[in-house]
Amino acid sequence: MINILAPSLPPMTQDFQATVFPPANWSIDSSNANYTWLKSALITGSAGTSTYAARFNNYSYNSSGSEDGLISYEVSLSNAAAALLTFDVAYAQYSSVYNDGLRVDISTDCGNTWVPSGYLKTGVALATTGTTTSNFAPNAANQWRNDSVSLNAYLGQDVSIKFVNINDFGNSMYVDNVNLDVTTGLNQLDNNVGTVNISPNPSDGKFIIYSKQTSHESYTLTVYDINGKVIAEDVFPANNKSHAVDISNFSKGVYFIKVEGEKSVQRLKVISR
Repeated sequence: MINILAPSLPPMTQDFQATVFPPANWSIDSSNANYTWLKSALITGSAGTSTYAARFNNYSYNSSGSEDGLISYEVSLSNAAAALLTFDVAYAQYSSVYNDGLRVDISTDCGNTWVPSGYLKTGVALATTGTTTSNFAPNAANQWRNDSVSLNAYLGQDVSIKFVNINDFGNSMYVDNVNLDVTTGLNQLDNNVGTVNISPNPSDGKFIIYSKQTSHESYTLTVYDINGKVIAEDVFPANNKSHAVDISNFSKGVYFIKVEGEKSVQRLKVISR
């Protein structure tokens, strides 16, 4: 029996915290059953707290040029005016001689064919920290980098994402906090560029949203966890200069806030720790 899933609506978020790996409706394209994408042990994540991530152990895998894919489920970009993929990556070279790589591929036909997205980093360009001859595991937030890939070339289509590890017998590489989000026909704005911003960020889960305008419409606030689940909803009253939000009773980590008015939508990323 073949179970064909309908494309999901964005946003797609994945933090690899679930017990099962690969996560539900994700898959692995492996070059070697003994060495492939796995869920990491507890490590320090990009927020500076303990977390899990997707890991590839290039340190132990001596098969230069072998490629292994971690594949997402299909996401519909049918109603998107713009689409952006973001993710955290952590990697340390074993030495300048060994240059593992990470490539992001896109499929619009359920994974039958794949094309490069334009994201390809190897060796020092991929590295997020200095070289080490130990099997690398991130132990500080500054050993991560947040990278992004525009998916605007695929608007109107259904896409799957493949994170491709390219082995060079170097060192372990990690991917975490995958997020694919879209802009609709509304005027969607970036963090701290639009009508509102957040402070402090990171915080202990209690923060304030500030309006940059002396007068403004009423905004609806929706808070999502990393899996896209709504955990809180609120209203930023019209013409208020600030509005307090408290998510300190939820787990520490990365959250997203959608600030929506009649004429604009702004999405902000917040870190609770």
